[in-house]
Amino acid sequence: MSLIVALILGIGHEIEDEIAYQLGKKGICVAYYSKNKKNDLERITKILSDEDIQPNFILLDTADNVIQRLDEEFGKLDVLINVGILLDNGQFKINLLTSTKFEANDFFDTLHASEKFIPILQKSPSSSVINVYTQTKGASLSALVQNCTAKMAEHQ
Repeated sequence: MSLIVALILGIGHEIEDEIAYQLGKKGICVAYYSKNKKNDLERITKILSDEDIQPNFILLDTADNVIQRLDEEFGKLDVLINVGILLDNGQFKINLLTSTKFEANDFFDTLHASEKFIPILQKSPSSSVINVYTQTKGASLSALVQNCTAKMAEHQ
């Protein structure tokens, strides 16, 4: 079985912790980027190390640097999980959605962030892009984990 690499772009909430935890339990290599680096690192390291899961933290500030690091270390990206992060001139920024609507420009901003990762996603034999927002219900998170489990089966 080949290594599956997932990158979580997050804003420092418990949802990223849970996604990283669930993927790590399935044996997926989790690379984690967050704007709130220090607090996130301490919190998620404790959660994952208690379960003997070793995350791979990327402490860089631009999409190009993250992509370069993933390419050098793994040569591919299998799963991109974007939890409310957009790009602004190559810099990551937080996407603040209202609880009542999803703005059209938010869709295109999220699409732009995902498009940046297409070249490294294309190096995977089977890649996925998943956009998650904090309003996501537990059932959707379960579907995310099931999707990644299916990806593991494809790689075996």
